[in-house]
Amino acid sequence: MKKAKLLKWSLFAFSLSAFLVLLAVFLVLFFAMKPSFDAQHSAEQIAKKRTNLVHFTDFQLYHGKETYYSLFGTTKSGIKEVVAIAKNSQKVYTYRLNSGISQKQARQAANKNGAKKIKTITFGVYDDFPIWEVAAENGYYLIDFETGDFIKKN
Repeated sequence: MKKAKLLKWSLFAFSLSAFLVLLAVFLVLFFAMKPSFDAQHSAEQIAKKRTNLVHFTDFQLYHGKETYYSLFGTTKSGIKEVVAIAKNSQKVYTYRLNSGISQKQARQAANKNGAKKIKTITFGVYDDFPIWEVAAENGYYLIDFETGDFIKKN
């Protein structure tokens, strides 16, 4: 009888511990992601008011000289655009995706200029020019969005 009680108590204690660990993991992830979710929500509100985007497909954060929120989406007429919003000044830049190079072309340009093991490709603005930032194992490569030219490596 005592063994059965001990077994039930142990099972309860283990279950409670597992639940608390899972809850802690969830809370850590939630609070770690909250700033990004808040930034995305803020950027979407600004884009809805100041651009023609109506559907959003992707959100990226670019951290260069200034932080930019980049939103990809489509207009009411189906045109694919990217909007870059400066975090501090809330200056808005809008570009049609077909007016510049693709992420794939930016990857190729970075590889051509020495990038090794590319991790991410992010849209941003550098000195008032639209760029793709290619993050590689050996540095950050800035590629001009409009021309595909290599700008610099950080």
